[in-house]
Amino acid sequence: QVCGQYFPLLGWKIGTVGMAMPQLSQFLCNQSNVDPKIVDFVVQDLQVKSIADFAARWESEKQFGEEVVAHVEPFKSNLSKPPAKLQLARVRRAWHRAQGVLAQGAVDGGKSGPHQLDGIVLAEMLHEGADNDAQSALLLFDTSPNEVADGVEDEEQIMEAAEGHASPKWLFRFSCLGLLLYWCTGYAYGKYRAGWDIIDSFYFLVVTVSTVGYGDFAFALDHDFDKIFGGLYVFFGVVLIGVAAGIIIHTLEEKAEAKLNRLREHHHDSDLDFGHQPAFNLKQETRGVFLDILWNFAMIGITLAIGIAVMLQLEDWSFSDAFYFCMITITTVGYGDILPTHHNAKIFVIFYILFGFGVLANSLSAIGAVPFRIQQLRKLDKSLSLLGESLDAKHLSAVCSCKEVSQIRSLAQIAKSQKAPYIDRSEFVLWQLLKQEKVQMDDIQRCLQVFDKLDCDNSGSLDQTDIDLFLSQR
Repeated sequence: QVCGQYFPLLGWKIGTVGMAMPQLSQFLCNQSNVDPKIVDFVVQDLQVKSIADFAARWESEKQFGEEVVAHVEPFKSNLSKPPAKLQLARVRRAWHRAQGVLAQGAVDGGKSGPHQLDGIVLAEMLHEGADNDAQSALLLFDTSPNEVADGVEDEEQIMEAAEGHASPKWLFRFSCLGLLLYWCTGYAYGKYRAGWDIIDSFYFLVVTVSTVGYGDFAFALDHDFDKIFGGLYVFFGVVLIGVAAGIIIHTLEEKAEAKLNRLREHHHDSDLDFGHQPAFNLKQETRGVFLDILWNFAMIGITLAIGIAVMLQLEDWSFSDAFYFCMITITTVGYGDILPTHHNAKIFVIFYILFGFGVLANSLSAIGAVPFRIQQLRKLDKSLSLLGESLDAKHLSAVCSCKEVSQIRSLAQIAKSQKAPYIDRSEFVLWQLLKQEKVQMDDIQRCLQVFDKLDCDNSGSLDQTDIDLFLSQR
């Protein structure tokens, strides 16, 4: 009791002889990782004696800033700093957990340790728009993306903030808006300036932005305005379509990939278990590359077959005319010597240009990358077979002293390895990726610089000690 009265900060740490730590203090300190100064203020100054009192005292989590953290040094001096934001988020989360404890009718037995809670807390900080220092502090916690996402309602937003590679939402929306305005401008010109109907206007737009350019519809050349407007419209259209379409496709691919990954994790897909990954087989992987080539050629053939069949029905053409027109269209050559004349045919051509050109571009890109893919597979096979299926002291020493491993290690790690050669799992993976030329040493060095900056005690790992040192230095 004397220790708790005169040395409250030590009281919560060392406790009193023969007396268990109060339940609320244990709940806030050990399970919620709240700073002892804040715990002391809540228990002694505010006279909150139990988890039930803690859960019932406040009606909203917004009250913790003014009523709790704002009264405790050193956090009250600036509530916008990362240490204060961190403690405020921890207190809020503890309050939510306390309410959950009451709802369940039992106190949490400590299954959720401080590390998991830290992930939840930092997720809240990112969700509330904490500054870059708080986002950097995310690296100080041993958390997984799932633990971070569990602490907030908008999981996708937190995953984007934590991973740092998702496209900004405003950029996606701006791209969609740009495409809409571009199409509306072209439609307005066609309808009100050139006198075309809605089908001809959209037909002209697609033929223009896809650079097919049949020549059956064009800007009027009777006035200087049409010439200037036409030149600018085509130029900015090609640029805008290229940039905006790339952003939109990239964003959609990211969202689809993220949802697929979460679905796999939810169903515990065995492919994600590295222990069950099949061994690399060069012949099998090479066979897969050539199967991809056959698939791409098949997609081109299917696209041509669809175009030919439809145009034979919509236009009075021969097979050779339909084949010629479809091939000239999907390659965007567009001579304009054979043209659709019926409205139904033009509507089909609008979608066929977009679909057919996409299929051809993707297929040709995949086929052109075949030599590069085969070369990469051979490098991968050579890299994975460097050590064969066995390891001896000579091989281990050679790996530890190689250029790649030496560059990713600190001086202390190099000295330790010279006494007793070793290589851990992460270093082995980086060494393999460097050999396979899948990553660059410059990129790894930048990551290591960030790690070394956060590793305040130079221990080679990030733990609670680094968290305390990092926050004390801010």
